[in-house]
Amino acid sequence: MSQDYEMIVMATSDPLLEHGNYAYCSPFDIKRFCAWIPSHGYFCGGISKKKLFLAALQNDSMVLTLRYPLITSNGYLALNSSQRKTTGIVAGASIILSTFVPPPNFILDLIVIDINSRVKDAPQTEIDAIHLSKKLQALFLDQVMTTRQKFIVDYKGEEYDCIISGALIKGEQKGPDTVERGFVSKKTRVIFKTTPGHTIQIVNQIESTSRQPFRSDMDLQSLGLGGIRAQCKKLFTEVFILLHLPPYMRPGIKPVRGVLIHGLPGTGKTLLGRRIAEMFGNKGKFINCSDLFTHDNESVKMVKEFLIAVEKNQNSHGDHSDLHVLVLNDFDSIGREYWWRRLQAETNGSIVVELLNKSFNNVLFIAITNRKDLIDNSFLKHGRLQVQVDMMVQDEEGRLEILEIHASDLARSNMLAADVSLQDIASKANNFTGAELEGLVHSATRIMFQRIYDINGERIKHDSAVQTDVQREEVTNNDFLQAIREMRPIASVWEH
Repeated sequence: MSQDYEMIVMATSDPLLEHGNYAYCSPFDIKRFCAWIPSHGYFCGGISKKKLFLAALQNDSMVLTLRYPLITSNGYLALNSSQRKTTGIVAGASIILSTFVPPPNFILDLIVIDINSRVKDAPQTEIDAIHLSKKLQALFLDQVMTTRQKFIVDYKGEEYDCIISGALIKGEQKGPDTVERGFVSKKTRVIFKTTPGHTIQIVNQIESTSRQPFRSDMDLQSLGLGGIRAQCKKLFTEVFILLHLPPYMRPGIKPVRGVLIHGLPGTGKTLLGRRIAEMFGNKGKFINCSDLFTHDNESVKMVKEFLIAVEKNQNSHGDHSDLHVLVLNDFDSIGREYWWRRLQAETNGSIVVELLNKSFNNVLFIAITNRKDLIDNSFLKHGRLQVQVDMMVQDEEGRLEILEIHASDLARSNMLAADVSLQDIASKANNFTGAELEGLVHSATRIMFQRIYDINGERIKHDSAVQTDVQREEVTNNDFLQAIREMRPIASVWEH
């Protein structure tokens, strides 16, 4: 049960205290507002084992986090100008503070902030939402923020007036008397809004609010993905970009439910599918469709468990449910017209039919195939696999990225000769797919070992004049060129 205390308001004297939501009182007064947080508590961000000093103002306009020892006189409370403006309280006024104990599930999932320049007729300004979001998360970490609360923020030396116009706790069902407030954590998303006609331009807004692991700024090469930037950009702009946004930012627009990734063998389709499934952890599943017809039925069990998890999450959280991803590799094994008719009557196939036919808003299907021409047209209509991504054979720039990935182990082991030019090799390996470029690196390494060792594993003896260069365990540019001459890329075969 909360207790009330009467205190007198004074203004903070330090300009540095204008930014933030801390209020200041004496060491004696602060003890009255101690809120013990259980170690198993409700919070993220490092406060689960701390005691907080929280106080709600008499009109419930905001909750303050108290600090000391800026003030030594008992009975006084120092507020900055934004706090006084929010509450309408002037210095010297007498107010009532109440102790505040945070309820369970009190972490903010999202806050919406209206931001405006403090300077009249300010010039055009660009604000990076990613940078400012991180700054605000650090500034207000573990503090309670409330809708309609005002504050000042410094961005690159300029001050801006801000007001919280919306706040949301994940899974919260708002009632008519719901006060929109909660703790700011490192995971709280921030959306910035400006007044129409204002000179502020917000950039990177979608990326700043994104919780999805598939992002436009991913380091693809660190994931072992090379030469598919255009395809990943298409996936982000046409699929994941809508999934990043909260429902109220896309009214009436339903996110994409299905994607078909197609192309020649070896172009990176399966690897991309695996990486996407891995990004989503236990909410991402990768199955080979041909396994649905095996006797062990492990894939069928996995799909059924996935279906249960999807339904449970959607029933619990509705529009705020987590995204689940199901990757269906070798989709043509169940997606061609003949099998499609048969699947509708078979137990193992019917589970996939059930998934595709249900109106989930928290699941994305990614189908992968080498043969798009075999897929039944009913799968390609809007609402199913409506976005199609063509994994074309990589161009020279893409081939270079893939070679850098697969030759990195040789470079780290000092087994890549100084004369090797991956740029030159990429230009000569025309029509090579990603898998073939990986094979090219392996073939060049094999050629190097064949040059040094005989079939018995003994070093081959050469004339002493060339012994050192020939027997050095390094893959040379000539080894790569010989490997290129030995290989015939699949794209060249398919062209004929």
